[in-house]
Amino acid sequence: MNIASKAGIVMALSQRLLEFVSEDKIDMTKLRDQKTNKAQSKGVGKQFKRIAASLKKEKECEVKNPALSLCEEGKNICDLLKKELANRSRVESCHQEDIAAAIRDLVEKASNIAQLVHMISETYVQVSDKYLMDRMSNLTTLMSLEVGSNQFVKARLELQKGCQEAQKGILELVQRNREEFDEKIDKRIDSINHNLKSVLPTPSREEQKAIEDTVHKAPQEILKEISAEDADQFC
Repeated sequence: MNIASKAGIVMALSQRLLEFVSEDKIDMTKLRDQKTNKAQSKGVGKQFKRIAASLKKEKECEVKNPALSLCEEGKNICDLLKKELANRSRVESCHQEDIAAAIRDLVEKASNIAQLVHMISETYVQVSDKYLMDRMSNLTTLMSLEVGSNQFVKARLELQKGCQEAQKGILELVQRNREEFDEKIDKRIDSINHNLKSVLPTPSREEQKAIEDTVHKAPQEILKEISAEDADQFC
């Protein structure tokens, strides 16, 4: 299972936590397992822990650390829910607001990472289809020619020109996808905020700004990795 699929699981686990929230309170009835009398979030926390352990074994990439961070946040929220259920029959008001805000933040960031993973995967597929396959074919042809021959020189110049054109095209493609991604994220944030209003308390102005800053910061930092320097590897 690769990081892309795991990002989707993290998103699903984050949304699972919303089931324990009702308006501005933690729904203790939904949180408590009626058979075992324990927090149902315990299983979600174990899943976050399992995914995190699996992610640590994956190769380094743009979304590995953000995904690991989300797993840690999710596990901490589950631990908090478990502790609150064990300590009292209902969560106190201040804790309700803190947990609700944490869940809101987790869901938005998980959605953001899932969108980012999809965008990066789609970009690499487009790069391969549009710019790599033909150049690989030309390179194979070049290797079959006698070094120094007129055909070799001509083929080498054509390949060099093709790589320069590909590099320009890759940079334009990445920039276009980045702009489309930012637009989708803005729409996604609006959609999530609209849907969460029915189950979560309205965040303060400071909380809302902090959430939006976090949601926008992660992809921008990650997308800096897809630069002209990275494009060089394709040519």
